Amino acid sequence: MNDEIRARRLEVFGTVQGVGFRPFVYRLATDLGLVGWVRNRSGDVAIHLEGPAPVLDEFERRLELERPALASIARLTSCQVPAANYSTFEILPSDADGGYQPVSPDVALCEDCRRELLTPGDPRYLYPFINCTNCGPRYTIIERVPYDRVSTTMKSFVMCSLCRSQYENPRDRRFHAQPVACPNCGPRVWMECGDGVMVIGPPEKVLGQAADLLRRDRILAIKGLGGFHLAVDATSDAAVLHLRRRKRRPDKALAVMMPDVDTVQQYCQVSPVARKVLTSPQAPIVLLPVLPDGRCRLSAHIAPDHDTLGVMLPYTPLHLLLLREVNRPLVMTSGNLSEEPLATDNDEARRRLAPIADAFLLHDRPIHMPCDDSVVATIPVGEGPTADVPTVMRRARGYAPAPLSLPLDGPQILAVGPQMKATVCLARDRLAFPSQHIGDLDNAETYEHFLRVVAQFERLFSVQPEIIAHDLHPDFAGTRYAQERAAREGQSLVPVQHHHAHALSCIVENGVSLTREPVQAVVLDGTGYGLDGCIWGGEWLLVSGASFRRLAHLRYFPLVGGDAGIRRVDRMAATYLMAVGMERRGRALPQLSHLPERDWELLSAGTSGRLAVPTSSMGRLFDVVAALLGLAREVTYEAQAAIRLETLSGRATPAAAGTTYPWELRQGEVNFAPLLEAVLDDLSSGRPPEHIGMAFHRSVARMVVEVCCRMEEETGVHRVALSGGCFQNRLLTRLCVTGLRQAGLVPLLHRQLPPNDGCVSVGQAVAARLQAQEAAMADQFLSAARIPSEPR
Repeated sequence: MNDEIRARRLEVFGTVQGVGFRPFVYRLATDLGLVGWVRNRSGDVAIHLEGPAPVLDEFERRLELERPALASIARLTSCQVPAANYSTFEILPSDADGGYQPVSPDVALCEDCRRELLTPGDPRYLYPFINCTNCGPRYTIIERVPYDRVSTTMKSFVMCSLCRSQYENPRDRRFHAQPVACPNCGPRVWMECGDGVMVIGPPEKVLGQAADLLRRDRILAIKGLGGFHLAVDATSDAAVLHLRRRKRRPDKALAVMMPDVDTVQQYCQVSPVARKVLTSPQAPIVLLPVLPDGRCRLSAHIAPDHDTLGVMLPYTPLHLLLLREVNRPLVMTSGNLSEEPLATDNDEARRRLAPIADAFLLHDRPIHMPCDDSVVATIPVGEGPTADVPTVMRRARGYAPAPLSLPLDGPQILAVGPQMKATVCLARDRLAFPSQHIGDLDNAETYEHFLRVVAQFERLFSVQPEIIAHDLHPDFAGTRYAQERAAREGQSLVPVQHHHAHALSCIVENGVSLTREPVQAVVLDGTGYGLDGCIWGGEWLLVSGASFRRLAHLRYFPLVGGDAGIRRVDRMAATYLMAVGMERRGRALPQLSHLPERDWELLSAGTSGRLAVPTSSMGRLFDVVAALLGLAREVTYEAQAAIRLETLSGRATPAAAGTTYPWELRQGEVNFAPLLEAVLDDLSSGRPPEHIGMAFHRSVARMVVEVCCRMEEETGVHRVALSGGCFQNRLLTRLCVTGLRQAGLVPLLHRQLPPNDGCVSVGQAVAARLQAQEAAMADQFLSAARIPSEPR
């Protein structure tokens, strides 16, 4: 009976296209002696199998256990069907049936391709666009699904006989690798210099000239995987300062690319967890502590506000070959002016980057969708070599648009995200598809990029949103877009409070039920529009499904001058001191003595005027303390003062370990005026500023823990989600996690999503789903409760 031939139909949902899934199915089926077929569809991979029942069971077991490393199976269905008496197993052409399919992110160069790239005599020796099923471009070249070559920007490159034979061989590593190419039929690289000279020829000639230019302290614009980089010699002060001036990026940290982990270890501390992230298929920028001698051998202007360095390995063959030629670390930063989106097209780059770059390293493979480099930090939250928790700080290349699981099904949703660090998110079935980092929607170019991502996502995932979720802030670009589109197309609108979205994203990411039990959330950031029209940012929430309750918050303080006031942290510090009756002490403080009398008068008038907006922002409190310590007067990028404060505090000696400052909790409001007074006392006594900074960090962590403990006594809720931009601070996060655990509470941290505003679109989508579910349940209840009317 066990030898009787049966037939089964399998449908596999998840990231199963462009990751070698069909050839894996082919090899597994033929090795087991099964017949039938496998094919891509727009919504899944379909498999028809015929063979003895025990062998079919073995196939299903191994399908999940042995799937390709880049594949992820979200759902697998299996049912018995009539046998068709096939004699072989085949891979059938793709079927675009109107469904949808999770798209693989771009994947870093694999070891097999790296070995071929560097092996003399190999057909792809030193070819800058070598790839296979296990690596290379995916999301940045796909135009539509299903993922076939004709649906990508590789469609204009006609495969030669070698590439065609590998592409069509199910047992070859390049079977249906859509970007497959070689020097005879694929993309080509060349260099254009500012004086009109072009360098063409073999890749080794072009890259040799590019390396020579970099060694002469010039700026090179490089067309990469998801856009352009601007590169300079990372060991040259002159080159780095030249890049900063031209890019208009005076202080913000720059990333560095190094050829391999051994080189990275000459400059930075690399934990086992950090090594794993560095060498992963995602190959993000990883924030690593800098070694003292390593800092001396790199330009001091790369990351002047940090004790860490953002490092990545060459994730494309083009970058690897260039690094080998130049033989030194390279600054590798986004190819744009500050706050603009990435340049992706050759002509666009020539136009936009000409004022910055001295030369352009170009190729002719089009980039369909811009995608910046991802950034990951490892946060030490335990003991031992594997205690670091890798946390995505910018989710882009290598991670987007991979989906996240949702705990509930429901209508299709578009969530348009926040204003800063914008992303969008689609919810379909039980999956959420967060986009790559888009940027700040303050300029027309970035807003156009936002519109393009929305259109691409809806096309790729066949979504026609029934609901559009947006931020409460009435003036955000996403809010206006949602309102205008809903008025035009008829979607329902769901406004979501900023910090509620933060909390929901963290809770969902940790797999905690949103309907069975409430969760505490501590959301600390710079700015979020509150239910009362004030600016929130230091929030203790109790989240229960689609609703939340504000349990506690930082005391409101007047923010004078809007965005301009946020940049002038010295004036903000003066304002805070005025508000707590410490103006006299502030005027006597050397760190604020540069402020003219006119500023004090204007700030005093502003605190009581209509232009002052009350804020409970923890981010602003960090800015104020940094200013009081003399770390900044005016910032040139977001969180610069707070970053300097974290860096300084991390240098404190053990003598500062136990010190904290006082604060008060009264009727749900955390009053930190006593903390500011204690900081001024320590400044007056000459206490080292790094000790004051460490005491401040410990005080904030104690504040987080003790308020959560009081809330736990009141509510019985012991899980605590930590979200918001302040939790990018590794020192603060470590102190909070340690304190919460010691208090018997369970901290929930972000991992796949950033703690900053990059997570907000996912939280908005979750909130909209929860509201839809609650509305449906209410309708069912009312329907069941209706009493039929009496017949007349």
